[in-house]
Amino acid sequence: MAVNRQNAQLSTGPRTAEGKTRVASNTLKHGLTAKQIIFPHEDPDEFEAFREALLISLDPAGAPEEVLAEKIIADAWRMRRVWSLEAALPVLAREHHKLQQLTEETGTFIPNHERELLRRKIQLDGDELRQCDG
Repeated sequence: MAVNRQNAQLSTGPRTAEGKTRVASNTLKHGLTAKQIIFPHEDPDEFEAFREALLISLDPAGAPEEVLAEKIIADAWRMRRVWSLEAALPVLAREHHKLQQLTEETGTFIPNHERELLRRKIQLDGDELRQCDG
């Protein structure tokens, strides 16, 4: 019990601003319900251009319409992620199938933490997702 407490004192998480930024989205899955609109891998200038174009198109008159327009913009930006995820699903499914085959062929159980490492190795990066997006 005392050893656990000592170890817990050593595991305080990231201390630098860079470290905190890096782990801030560790639990992020799809980003559709996230409070923040733009993620670190997304281009703020691209979002701003997207926002401006929609504001011109929506042409809100008054505060209530401006609030609704901002909500539409945020939701539309988030929906772009869905399209990227949909485009990537066949690739991810294929890689998941390869992982299952590897487990069956070798007869070796792959522990969850090793599975996660393998999954991370086969994940698409943002550039590949955008290429899938067309």
